[in-house]
Amino acid sequence: MKIHSSVYLSSIFLSLLFFCSTGNLKAQNGVINSIWEGIGGKSTWQNTRFILFVVKGNELSSSFKESRRFLLNKSNGEVRFEGKDAQGDRYIFLFNYQSQKLKKIYKNQIEIKNANSENELFQDLLAQFNEDSSLLFIQTFLDKSGSKLGSVENKISNAEKLNGIPFKTSSLMNKPLSGKIYTSTENYLLRNLELNEEEYLIDGYKDIGGGLTLPTIFKSTSDSSKSSSYSLVASFTEMEESKFSTL
Repeated sequence: MKIHSSVYLSSIFLSLLFFCSTGNLKAQNGVINSIWEGIGGKSTWQNTRFILFVVKGNELSSSFKESRRFLLNKSNGEVRFEGKDAQGDRYIFLFNYQSQKLKKIYKNQIEIKNANSENELFQDLLAQFNEDSSLLFIQTFLDKSGSKLGSVENKISNAEKLNGIPFKTSSLMNKPLSGKIYTSTENYLLRNLELNEEEYLIDGYKDIGGGLTLPTIFKSTSDSSKSSSYSLVASFTEMEESKFSTL
């Protein structure tokens, strides 16, 4: 009799566990689908090949203190960076974020033949690109292969209901990212973001073309120097290949 009761209770427990897991998975998928809808659709993002963005703030080092300009090719990982270093010299770096290999460097319009001489600056740039692109594209990483999502939760912020979901995923450069993302239940726009132990309030969005809308102002709740502002974000389906190979 005791054995039958034990089996019966175990069956109930497993059924409840399955029901909760299935319900949570459905809720997770619902949030992910709404996040894609909020930025313009997954297929729209996948069909966008080139993205240009200019960002200022949240500097990880003193190497690049002014606005940073990145043009990237999502299909092959090629990037063109333009910006000034702390001394005011203007640099152009041509590199690949997938391989993390440097192709060419120009300093004040002159190519530096010995690229290794600027390796420290390049490593600073890679770290900065990873940070800048992770904030801007965070919503597109949540259903990457290998991503893990937690239970969906709700909260009220500024009289607006938000859906929140914890995540562990990776960036364009396959660096680990973790935190929690909150989106509006009405228009699905990103409102709050917790990323790698930093919390941000989202205070601006741009239609970057082709039907895509991305967040562009990230205000740190703890340290204003961690805030970022993307003054320009634009998408393109075509781009001159020379942008990734020469001046």
